[in-house]
Amino acid sequence: MCSIGDRIRALRQERDISMNELEDQIGASRGSVNKWEKGSVPGGNSLVALSTFFGVSTDWILKGQEDLTLAVGTDPASFLVRERESTTHPAVYSAESAALAASLASKASALPPKKVELLHGIADELLKLHLLETQSKPARGKKKEKA
Repeated sequence: MCSIGDRIRALRQERDISMNELEDQIGASRGSVNKWEKGSVPGGNSLVALSTFFGVSTDWILKGQEDLTLAVGTDPASFLVRERESTTHPAVYSAESAALAASLASKASALPPKKVELLHGIADELLKLHLLETQSKPARGKKKEKA
């Protein structure tokens, strides 16, 4: 494959989706995919959205270099779980929450990138709230001292 357009077209055809479906999935305007497949270079947000949707590196889309798959895993759901675990309150993760994160990430991989970002924001806020709640609770068997 020579051009960026060839790589985007091959990824889209591999998934057997139309240009309009891809635009809907990544939140791009009508005609964007057609332009890209003719050689126009996607902007930063669109490039990241394509990378996330197809599970390939941005370098591969742009230059055809590096491994076709994301550096951290071949599956976008695995990428989302690893990303969340490495960047958001790692002390909060337990086996149960990791399983929940995997389940959510699997479901989130079907969402458009903008909705995935929204889901990340919600998850971050819930984790912050959880940390505040656990830090303010006294240890079991001990009562808070009155001032």
